Amino acid sequence: MSPVEFEGVSGFNESIDALIASVKQATRRASVESAAEVVKAAQRQFNGQHAPGTPRTMGGNRPQSISGDLSRSIHMIGEPIEVTAGIYQTRVAPTMIYARRIELGFAGTDSIGRVYPSSTPNSLNVPPYAYPYLEPGLLRARPTIDAIFESRWNAALRV
Repeated sequence: MSPVEFEGVSGFNESIDALIASVKQATRRASVESAAEVVKAAQRQFNGQHAPGTPRTMGGNRPQSISGDLSRSIHMIGEPIEVTAGIYQTRVAPTMIYARRIELGFAGTDSIGRVYPSSTPNSLNVPPYAYPYLEPGLLRARPTIDAIFESRWNAALRV
């Protein structure tokens, strides 16, 4: 009995390899585009502006700008990283040193001795003022992110 040979197997394998490469490239590109959407959505969470040393001009739990530096500091950190085959990690974050305190709040004494109260004076059980912008931005960008990946993958699979 002679071995069975399939014609075109190498061409088939090359086609599959090209498809895999196309989907990986589409995933990486969609990751970058999605990060840009998260940046825009997080920046849109800022509500108004007030001068340094003056109180907030609007109520609610959205942050307000004083200089605009925090909002402008939100960006994609580095390039997307392929953490495992076909799975990319993309980081979006602000670079201002006080960014985490605005997002999550802070009560207590900081490293240079300033005391920040919680939202209710003399209460240790109430969380501090927090003005989230990054997580709400991510949640708001989610439908657009889904559409970006769907579009990029559909285009890659048509190759």
